[in-house]
Amino acid sequence: MTPVLEFRGLTYRAGDFRLGPVSLAVEEGTVVSIIGPNGAGKTSLLRLAAGLERPEEGHVLLRGSEADRLPPERREIGFVFQDLALFPHLTAAQNIEYGLWVRKVPPDQRARRVEELATDFGLASCLDRLPSALSGGEMQRVAIARALAPDPAVLLLDEPLHSIDPENRRHFLTELKRILRVNRVTVLHVTHDLDEGAFLSDEVAVLIGGRIAQQGPTERVLQNPATVEVARFLGYNAWQEGSEWCATHPSTFTLERVDGDPGIPGVVTSMGTTMRGTLIEVKRAEGNETFRVELDRHLTEAEALSTGQPTRLWARRTLRFPRSEPPSG
Repeated sequence: MTPVLEFRGLTYRAGDFRLGPVSLAVEEGTVVSIIGPNGAGKTSLLRLAAGLERPEEGHVLLRGSEADRLPPERREIGFVFQDLALFPHLTAAQNIEYGLWVRKVPPDQRARRVEELATDFGLASCLDRLPSALSGGEMQRVAIARALAPDPAVLLLDEPLHSIDPENRRHFLTELKRILRVNRVTVLHVTHDLDEGAFLSDEVAVLIGGRIAQQGPTERVLQNPATVEVARFLGYNAWQEGSEWCATHPSTFTLERVDGDPGIPGVVTSMGTTMRGTLIEVKRAEGNETFRVELDRHLTEAEALSTGQPTRLWARRTLRFPRSEPPSG
């Protein structure tokens, strides 16, 4: 099957920053998340896909055809910018129908499409308001509805939860995933939030330093980082041991003794409770690493640790990489 969107050997340069070469395919009806640290080139990839930037080398393909010479308005791509870019003088309804108006869609069809999207995104009560009278979450929903209105071949999302407060973020993300799945929208999504990328996507690509360090099905990448560099970005603790780098996710550490395993000695530098359990930081006795430990339970008063207290960690699962590979950071 021909991908809806494909980057083929794409390179791009802006000042001293070089992106690529990047090769990536987005299949129809799938959500692919580009995750990576700030400055990795994530937004540049979206702008290249939309035709807002031109590649130095390589090609952007839409449904198998090179799109490099097509202007943005002819690429059948919906783009939700990080700053939303709503038209301040247009109401929510007028913003949503803007792309349909540009395409000279008849008024009755525009009205039906706006009503349909307003229902999907819970915007029926604010269609007559200007952006200045909308909440951050409402503005975000209007921006996504506007991008979806012309039924684009691909939807580009740049940090889609950027304007939504934490209290409403989880609900909105759940609703967004439902809408994308029900309508089989093809999406290229950019975020630095690992939880957001993991929840929303079918596949992820980890972009570090302008290159894709790993890509594949979301669960496989998150559970099996291919390099210590990717592991560190995904939040794994990493340390040297003999001729190898070792990496363990904070959630796989335990304070309970594992038979036959001497464990990792260290000293507690901090401890606190979270909604999910207990968060502990331990400075390794042999080396300068500080390990982050996430326990899925709250420690009892008798189990509580204090700053400066010696302790020992055991890992339920440790990944190993050749030491010749330097870690990032």
